[in-house]
Amino acid sequence: MKTPGKFQGDSQGSGKHPLMQYFTQKLIFFMACLLIPLASLARDFHPEILSALRYLEDSQVRSQGVYEIGEWPTQVTAVLLPSLIGAGKWGKPYQEPTIFTTATIVNLLNSIYKDSPELSTIPPMIERAIDGFGGFSEGPFFNFYPLKNYHGTWVRGPRSMPLAPYLQGLAHIPPDADTTSVTYLALQAPVPEKVISAFSRFRDQNRKSHHYNRLYSNINTGAFMTWLMDEKDPAMPRGTGHPELGPRIPFGTNDVDCIINANILKLLTAQKRTEVPGYLEACTFLKESIRYQHYNTCGIYYPNDYILPFRVGELKALGARCLSGKNSTVLQFILDTQNLDGSWNSTPPNRPDPINSTALALNSLLLLGNLENRDHRVRVHNAVNFLLENGHRDRQGNLYWNGQVFFSAIAEVRYSVIWRSNSYTTALVARALQLAENF
Repeated sequence: MKTPGKFQGDSQGSGKHPLMQYFTQKLIFFMACLLIPLASLARDFHPEILSALRYLEDSQVRSQGVYEIGEWPTQVTAVLLPSLIGAGKWGKPYQEPTIFTTATIVNLLNSIYKDSPELSTIPPMIERAIDGFGGFSEGPFFNFYPLKNYHGTWVRGPRSMPLAPYLQGLAHIPPDADTTSVTYLALQAPVPEKVISAFSRFRDQNRKSHHYNRLYSNINTGAFMTWLMDEKDPAMPRGTGHPELGPRIPFGTNDVDCIINANILKLLTAQKRTEVPGYLEACTFLKESIRYQHYNTCGIYYPNDYILPFRVGELKALGARCLSGKNSTVLQFILDTQNLDGSWNSTPPNRPDPINSTALALNSLLLLGNLENRDHRVRVHNAVNFLLENGHRDRQGNLYWNGQVFFSAIAEVRYSVIWRSNSYTTALVARALQLAENF
């Protein structure tokens, strides 16, 4: 975990006392701030945004195959241990259809279009994406995985990544609160009362906590849980095989994730349903995660240090009040952990992912920072330069960014089964470039 107040830079081999080096780095940074004229920070990123949108348009799936029409590609990889027990092959990326990636990108595009309605290529992309949501629906809920035929029975699970037979049941999961909330945010439609009631029903109270939550003392938080299924139902299959027996919560115990709670809070705030039981408890859970600086661990399915700050910024933009007292704390965390080259990076036990981390942290700074603050503007300038220097061009010359850690599998393989998406990272950077124009 990052040390509070430490400006992240390379200290190896310097020979300086850490405190002296810290102040030296600060001095260098602020001298650079003084040397950069404010006028030079103003820039129009319209060409880069248009190029990134062209990449998203070209990368959106147009024909039925592994993916549903309208999806954006996602790759899942497994490291040595999961591959040895039958989950994929070590280091080999598999194309993995999931509504979650596409709905998340749609949410970013909705934000971009709201601020720039002249970007006429966005609505057709969103319409194509939404047309493919039906393959993931279960009544009013949504499932992470599409349906597939398993020995004559329709089950949920990966279509591309191979799983050993004794693990197939592990992937036959029920609808979850994360996929459902993110998808309804993308649809920008009223949420059925049945869904709202399910959020409130499946909460972390009067139960034996998941082992990962116990590790960080998140016990009976009252916050929203991940899986929309009764973990105490005796009819729920308990093993990892035989998917034909029905869906089940992985390993039988529900869990609590700070980012999933933030996504539900976003939906409920947007729908003006802040009175729903669990809303305030979810806010408290997030505030405690911020208080103890659990940025890099509170998200079971999100092994990245900067997704929680981004969600805090998005909730502020939506007008959520329950976290307003923590906005300055989160902003200070962003300021304290920026590297000298303008980037940010996740810390152990999370994997290093400077592109995704920088895109997330920059969005956070842009949503929580102060337009009139010279230091904030210089930091934005440096972060944008880092991202532009690390962009790529496809064969058509469109600008994109390589996907890094987007989300992960269950807690048992949090760091070893990882989903990545160039399209998601590109959309994230495009949103940051749009917001940066105001700085």
